[in-house]
Amino acid sequence: MMPVCAFGGSQVWRGLRCTFGVSIVVGFVFLSGCRGETSAKEPVTCPPETNFLPVWPLEGIPFFFKCPEGSSLFPTASDGNFKTFCRNSSCTNQAELGTAYTLREAEAGDDRVVPVSAGAQTKVYELVVLTQPEFPTTLYFLCKSTQDRATESLATTEARSTSDTMESTCTFQVAVFSRKPLSDAASEKVCEFGNTMKEVTLNPKSNKVTFRCGDKGFVWPLNFENAFEGEACTEEVSLASLGLAAFRVEGESSDETAKGPAYALEVSEFPAGSSRVRLCYKCKRLSQVDRPAALSSADECTIRINVEPKSQTEGDNEEDGQMDGKPPAGDASDLPKHNIVCVGVLLLSSVLALSQAV
Repeated sequence: MMPVCAFGGSQVWRGLRCTFGVSIVVGFVFLSGCRGETSAKEPVTCPPETNFLPVWPLEGIPFFFKCPEGSSLFPTASDGNFKTFCRNSSCTNQAELGTAYTLREAEAGDDRVVPVSAGAQTKVYELVVLTQPEFPTTLYFLCKSTQDRATESLATTEARSTSDTMESTCTFQVAVFSRKPLSDAASEKVCEFGNTMKEVTLNPKSNKVTFRCGDKGFVWPLNFENAFEGEACTEEVSLASLGLAAFRVEGESSDETAKGPAYALEVSEFPAGSSRVRLCYKCKRLSQVDRPAALSSADECTIRINVEPKSQTEGDNEEDGQMDGKPPAGDASDLPKHNIVCVGVLLLSSVLALSQAV
């Protein structure tokens, strides 16, 4: 997996604004740069080994991206304009871009972006976050193969939507922060490296938890729609497959000295039956992600969350989550200012330099 990112918000991240963007997965690329930089930006896309790319944009700074060869962007343009985005990675739910975002094809000869190679059929797109919304949101854009699946019959193809009849070759997960922290300091739990955070129980009376990792740590899985399952905390599954309607978002920590973002998991529909669902997330140190074989228990922290079934309304002995009266996190649409923008490509070894930048 190869994410692209721009992080910031806290005072500590501000000190790194012209140093590095944080791409946080093995085999990834670093993108870096500062406001006002005039060098052309390389449009990013999913690498050959994965079809998923997390992106963290910066308000007012263009993010240039492209689909793999033989693919086109979805949702498609209407009357020459891109007007919608996907609310989930399957794009079964769409929303208007409105006035908060602009998405368009980059013009030929635009000196802000490196042109695609001669003979390439793919187009370059420019996404800009124009305003900071009140609550965080996640935008998804899909690249779809321009060839219908050969196995589909004509009748079946005609009965399905354009999105369904084409294979996804790349999914961009765009995390847009809100103007303010995800929660107050009292509600934000911290998973310190070398430990396991005290288990949290979510139920219909307390359906949300906010947490962050220790210094320079980030949460896995990177895909907001997934979590780890089981005691070993190694099997990545979708939240939907566990019978949950749940949203995970990323945003500003309530602690201005925090060296990383915060996360909120909110459950709106609880599992049926009588058994709780046990979710797991892992914090990993930024400086260790390029060396997975060298990771030790001191470089990780485990977050375990129990989700009670619909039939049970009382928590157990673990800490309860929180109820804050806000709309479900997945229905939000806002961003706090990130202070590091990822724009040019650095090698994987650059991750080690970041640990010396603070």
